[in-house]
Amino acid sequence: MKRTPLLVSAALGLAIAAVLVLDLSNASSKSLADASNGWFAAGSHPKDYKMEITSAVHHSGSKSAMIQFTAESAPSGFGTYMQMHKPGSWLGKKIKMTGYVKSDNVGSWAGMWCRVDGEKGEMIDFDNMGDRPIKGTTDWTKYEIVVNVQKEAKAIAYGVLLDGKGTVYFDDISFQILGDAVPGERHDKKFENEYPDKPANLDFEN
Repeated sequence: MKRTPLLVSAALGLAIAAVLVLDLSNASSKSLADASNGWFAAGSHPKDYKMEITSAVHHSGSKSAMIQFTAESAPSGFGTYMQMHKPGSWLGKKIKMTGYVKSDNVGSWAGMWCRVDGEKGEMIDFDNMGDRPIKGTTDWTKYEIVVNVQKEAKAIAYGVLLDGKGTVYFDDISFQILGDAVPGERHDKKFENEYPDKPANLDFEN
């Protein structure tokens, strides 16, 4: 079966979805201790990245957040600077996450992301911009993500991820309630439309 770029991106996006929230064991103890500012480092390989609040670059105010690949070896996973908390007033609502991201020589991809989890950690809704990734060098750009925080949601997590070499800065993250959550609507389902409708070439003769 021919693997389209979006299909590969979908698979990667779903894999990242699992790691982002269900496995925070890779978050360093220092990062978790520093989470008093709201943000902490996580991902599949957080130690390969420098993640911090910096005054070197900013969209507004005097500071922004930075993720920078620093490992000497070739990239083998992603890092994310993130927050995770209870849904609060967002419970039962459709929300829009808005943020500004600036990238510098991103070799693979980066993206803003938001995930809604149920009581057992199951994914209720998720978007990581896997179908519209940030690549290369870009100036401050506004990005938006919309998710449904269904009434059964128990946690919401969000941040920015960097997969591979380069640096990303992000700033001015905000949330807006758009209305009531739409039952059954999931923003990761667009990936499913890229899968074939039926099996093909099972005898390997085509």
